[in-house]
Amino acid sequence: MDFLKVQAAVGKISRYNPASFDENISFGVEIEFTAPQVDLVGYCRDHEVKKLKGHRGPYKICSTAGRTHYASKLADLTGFEVIQNQYSGTNYTVWQVKYDCSVRTKREGYVGGYELVSPILYGIDGLKKLQKIVKALEILNCETTDSCGTHVHYGFETFFENGSAPQAENERLYYLDGIQKAYSEYETVLDGFCAARRRENKSYYCQSTKQQYESRKDYAHLQVDGIPNALSVLGTRYLKLNVQCLKDKKTIEIRQLEGTLDFDKISAWIYLNQKLVHRSLSNVHDYTGGEKTLADLLEFLKLEDSDYLDKDVAAATKRFAKVDGRGRKSAAA
Repeated sequence: MDFLKVQAAVGKISRYNPASFDENISFGVEIEFTAPQVDLVGYCRDHEVKKLKGHRGPYKICSTAGRTHYASKLADLTGFEVIQNQYSGTNYTVWQVKYDCSVRTKREGYVGGYELVSPILYGIDGLKKLQKIVKALEILNCETTDSCGTHVHYGFETFFENGSAPQAENERLYYLDGIQKAYSEYETVLDGFCAARRRENKSYYCQSTKQQYESRKDYAHLQVDGIPNALSVLGTRYLKLNVQCLKDKKTIEIRQLEGTLDFDKISAWIYLNQKLVHRSLSNVHDYTGGEKTLADLLEFLKLEDSDYLDKDVAAATKRFAKVDGRGRKSAAA
């Protein structure tokens, strides 16, 4: 796979005509980040991570006081309602600064454990709000580390017009299988949009959907049992494509993108996967399992190859090797 060419395509997609971004499909974003330590009583604590696979501790992680501090700062900078919340918080009408113990940093003076969770967003207005708060994170000198991810949720039912989302469990399972097929088929191409540590099956928190699907792709016998049983058979939620959140949040989650404060890259990723999920629902087909190319993906998404693969591969590659946040590359080896 020519990752340089794929990254060039990301650069072009991020400047794609916004009129083609579907205003009716809901989305939400989770950005894991670290932040400078501030002089507050109880701002952070040492966290031992023996039970987290592949992690070593202790390291400093934010407390309620720390989350409250940054929620207040983000609210001041953006004018949005921003609250602090625990990991299990479910208020998706406001922005939330939540706790996530997997987010860690070794940088002196910085604290891990932060996750910014958006409210339910729609269209270009939603992207503009996201851009504003990502800029606020940069102003506050927040940054991402190798432990961070950027997760995007899409409202499953909003992909269907006029409330026509399938309600029968076997129909929902059919479309769910279609999304899994598409992501599995194009996973190798999608790997190229992301940092090397998020490719193939390298990350515990975004394992290969392709490998999982190829080992569990026969869903026919599950249809009589309904969606919950089907989802449980899919195994861990820590996949590049997580469909288990369909049970409680009624969303499809794309977990693959690395942690980044590069808004252009985040918005391109949101746009790309909106197209991918939409096309997979309207074009359910047999799983081929063959090696796909970038041109195959662009054709599947009905995007013209020539729109993206022109002469600025080198410029786009340089852009995605730029420093993200405070000295960490945003898409890298």
